[in-house]
Amino acid sequence: PYVVFDGGHDDDDKKLQNIITKCELRMKENEEKPPKHMECFPVLAYESFTMVLKELNIPHLTCDGEADNQIAVLARQWICPVISCDSDMYIFDLPGGFINFSDINLDQPTSDELNTRLYHASKFADSIGLHKTLLPVAATVLGSLYADIDYGVANLFFKSIGGKSSLTTISKNLKYSFKLLKNAKSQQNAIVILMQCVEEKLPSSKTEDIKKNIYSSVSAYNAGTEFTCFDIAKYFEGKECAKPHRYLPDCVMEKIRSCTLSGMPINVTLGRVILKPTFEHFDWLPIQHISRPLRQIIYGLVLKSCTNGVEYVTEIVRDKRLMTKEPIKPVVEVSGYGLLPTLQEIDGQDKRNKIKLLAAIFTFDEKILESLPSESRVFALALKYFISNTCPYVTVHLKIYALCHVILLYREFPNVQSFYNMLSSSTGNEKQNVELFHENLQRFQECLNMAYTINVLLGTPVTFKQPDPATVFDGILVYNFFLKAPTESVVDQLAKTHHACTITSGQSTVTNVRKLSNTIA
Repeated sequence: PYVVFDGGHDDDDKKLQNIITKCELRMKENEEKPPKHMECFPVLAYESFTMVLKELNIPHLTCDGEADNQIAVLARQWICPVISCDSDMYIFDLPGGFINFSDINLDQPTSDELNTRLYHASKFADSIGLHKTLLPVAATVLGSLYADIDYGVANLFFKSIGGKSSLTTISKNLKYSFKLLKNAKSQQNAIVILMQCVEEKLPSSKTEDIKKNIYSSVSAYNAGTEFTCFDIAKYFEGKECAKPHRYLPDCVMEKIRSCTLSGMPINVTLGRVILKPTFEHFDWLPIQHISRPLRQIIYGLVLKSCTNGVEYVTEIVRDKRLMTKEPIKPVVEVSGYGLLPTLQEIDGQDKRNKIKLLAAIFTFDEKILESLPSESRVFALALKYFISNTCPYVTVHLKIYALCHVILLYREFPNVQSFYNMLSSSTGNEKQNVELFHENLQRFQECLNMAYTINVLLGTPVTFKQPDPATVFDGILVYNFFLKAPTESVVDQLAKTHHACTITSGQSTVTNVRKLSNTIA
């Protein structure tokens, strides 16, 4: 298989309101569901998935923008099926067909094959009595993400053809819409028929805007034969270097396209970043609140390197149960270092200077950072930042968990006492709470994610593989430290059972863990 990810959001904001609406709807639905049926997007989902793809040597890349149109072009060239959760794929004319990921039963007995369904646009069109070229028009009217048609206009349309509302009696609306479009001779003729349903009841300026949006939507679905960002077919084959991005330097774009870095910097160049809610307590601050100072550093690094005139970033973030827009100023100067360099300047700097900047951003002692094992440094940066900045304060259980995990994960941890002294300067509330514990774990993941992002933007001065939740958040470790008191027997058992602890280093590790846990408790 070949895997293609979305990069940054499109700069025309066509999907923005729909994304906001979906976030608010999911929050509402999650509050009404029992915990095991709640849906969320884990903080490290993208990083975890791409890590697994790399381990399995599965080819993958990230597009510069939205990927659905580019995937359709690639599928047409390769004449292969597309697996996706995106319902828009039903509409694209894909010669190899479309497989909805929800139709794949992953619980089937282990074998070389998985039973599923394969959809073709032509058969789908035949089943509803339309020519397949009219599917993009029908999809636009019935809820396309590409067409910015407000619900008021959609309701007016459905009422005019015999329906009641765009949000109710869906089956009847489908029936009326398909019947209306059935006699259309072409896409243009179908759009004319649609506009006749509403143009008499709307001002001319409004109808022109709607017509423009519909044409734009239909054009997107038609998906030509050329890639808009770069030739991803040749990129997979290693035959062509990708096209330069409008604003970001090649060194950064290559990291995004190879999935070493998320598409966040692309969104920053557009002046807006969407922070989707996760499985969290909606009466508390969003989990992304703790990492805002780190994001401001990212905004400063990116915008200082651009010439598009963007001076601040609008964050679309949860406020209670609604998504709100907040203008955030980038940080361009760091205490203990000075003015931030541009991404272009960073590419030419030596490792020593990059580590100095990294330590200054996280107010981390540079000598201690360099004394730690290379693989543990980003983890340590995130941990120190998290414990120093989280609110409500970290609980004793969580602090013990984090410190013990650092030692167990990396076997022998040099200078662990000096590292602990730096972390223990923050005070903690000893009262344990299941919701608070869960929120703090997510906050820590958010800090780890931003620390990783900053490290990559700075040219990876600190060696670090992508976060591996299976190791970083070991289930047995979390379970025992939360449900049991951090006694010596628990620490001993964890040291014996944890896969990262070797026989040779286990005894001294247990001693260090026991001393630290006793000190904190």
